[in-house]
Amino acid sequence: MKKISLYHKGTSILPKKNKSNKGISLVEVVVAIAIFSVLSTVAYQTYITVNRLTVSSDKKDVAVRLAEEGIEAMRSIRDYNFTSLPTIGTIGIVIGATSTWQASGTSDVTNGYIRTLTFTPVDADTTTITSKVDWLDRGATSTLTLNSTLTNWEKIVLQSAGLTINTTGANLSQAASRRLLTGITLAVSATSSTTTINQVNVSWTTAIRRLQEIRSPNGTLVFGPVSVVSGATSTLSTSISMNPGTSKTIEFYFDSTMATNTITITFIMTDGSIKTVVITNPPIGT
Repeated sequence: MKKISLYHKGTSILPKKNKSNKGISLVEVVVAIAIFSVLSTVAYQTYITVNRLTVSSDKKDVAVRLAEEGIEAMRSIRDYNFTSLPTIGTIGIVIGATSTWQASGTSDVTNGYIRTLTFTPVDADTTTITSKVDWLDRGATSTLTLNSTLTNWEKIVLQSAGLTINTTGANLSQAASRRLLTGITLAVSATSSTTTINQVNVSWTTAIRRLQEIRSPNGTLVFGPVSVVSGATSTLSTSISMNPGTSKTIEFYFDSTMATNTITITFIMTDGSIKTVVITNPPIGT
């Protein structure tokens, strides 16, 4: 059998080996490993960052709920009895034996969250409350605060609360033989409700004198003419009604001179509230 030669003119017909193939494969592996390492590091760092943000967000959500709970607890106490609220200072809260919120110390702790409620009075019927929650986040203290204003919204405002009686100009009219007490002004606050006076009680020190007329505004008869003894309550024939921010004058006519008397006048409103003024030895006017 004839042998076939694998060489032609001194040259092998087998493909030559590329000496650089081994080198290229190694570089590719190194590059691939480097890229994988970078991507893995980035992915891990991203995971850690997202996880930290998620944990921080969850902790803040808990703090918000605790702060809101503190304010709602104070609203609950306010609705039951406004005067039960602290007037000033800082407290914590707990649920008492009667399953109602109660003040406890200067703060309260829930699973590592420290809550404090601070009260600042605005007026007799209004207070501001700051609900603050502190907690640890990755070794550092974080703080969240919520604010609210609580008012005594159930308080019944009496008509007398908005009524002012000005007696600085009160005098006995000389022209009326000192029988007419005038110069008195009734005024209702602009922030009050309509005030209606339907009764007046007048007393004086000279018992033999008699009240005959009440006029409001000056000159307009709302009671009398009659003869009323000292200390009697008189129901007005025409009630004195005043809108918020308005005023009216009022005067009292007696059967004889009222000089050197001490006169006490009590105004009675339709809601039963009263307002009293005392005029001692009123001066003589014109």
